[in-house]
Amino acid sequence: MKARSRLPVAMVAFAIALSACSTEPGSATTSEAEPGLAQGQARSGSATREQTAELLIANLDAVIAEYGDSADPVKQSEVASAFLEKAALLVELGRGEEAVVEYSEVVHRWGSSENPKLAPMVATALLEGGAFLVVLGRPEEALLQYGELLSRWGDTEDPTLKTHVATALLEKAALLVVLGDAEKALGQYDELAARWGDTENPQVARQVVEALLEKAALLVQMDRPDEAIVEYEQAIARFGDSDNPAMKEFMATAFLRKATLLVEVDRAEDAVVDYDEVVLRWGDTENPQLAPLVATALLEKAALLVELGRRDEAIAQYDDVTARWGDTENPELAILVETARDGKIALKSET
Repeated sequence: MKARSRLPVAMVAFAIALSACSTEPGSATTSEAEPGLAQGQARSGSATREQTAELLIANLDAVIAEYGDSADPVKQSEVASAFLEKAALLVELGRGEEAVVEYSEVVHRWGSSENPKLAPMVATALLEGGAFLVVLGRPEEALLQYGELLSRWGDTEDPTLKTHVATALLEKAALLVVLGDAEKALGQYDELAARWGDTENPQVARQVVEALLEKAALLVQMDRPDEAIVEYEQAIARFGDSDNPAMKEFMATAFLRKATLLVEVDRAEDAVVDYDEVVLRWGDTENPQLAPLVATALLEKAALLVELGRRDEAIAQYDDVTARWGDTENPELAILVETARDGKIALKSET
């Protein structure tokens, strides 16, 4: 029992101490009601966030030293968690090189383990270690980290590991773009969409949409707008009817970006249809993130109608924005309403 109690105490200390660091001196803190290893220092008004982090690292090191060689699966999971927590604290302290070492230790110790609880931790270590290798200016090593994750669990059926694999594909693609290998990046996006394009896992589905949209954006950078339009169409076809709030935002964004490209390839009337579709699907939304996208669709449609010489229709779009959100308290929407009012005034003054 004693052996299993140490790590939870360290984790309680972690929560208590971070809470204390963000509490003004003299006010009540969690540590006053919940004792832990860091209680004395956490309650001290002179304790800094750095001192607290160092104390917690020492606690985690004690856990690792005492149970690091254990063959017990439960203790192994706890020790792996300690390594990951320590790495996160080192990152907070600006000690990225040391954090990468901790992530690498997780992979070294348990990369071949058959313990199902350890696999997601190893995958996390590879992902987070890769991210900090990029920050440290070591992108090629980061690519190897992502590649190792993909080779280990690329065909997994585990839902948690699927999200790690999808993340690795997205991160690898983004890094390949930075390194100037756009074609290989396109391949990573394609692989993600091919693997899980029909998934019912909402988190993985979101990553598939991200892959399609990021691929489309990359194709635009590569001056391949027609192919980018196809990617937006695929995203809309697969996920356009989703009830997930975040997915609705992705879909509205896909419609808007697609419409912009349609204008660029001389398909203005098709662009008008896409703007209308955004308003038709989500015009009555109360989602504060989605509503500005609907307003943007109306404003961009208005601007396009002006270019097409259809000024009266453009004014109607501006009026629609004002009618829907004229009394809004949403700061982003308020700016868009002001834009609509200014647009209408400008058009009226030209007549």
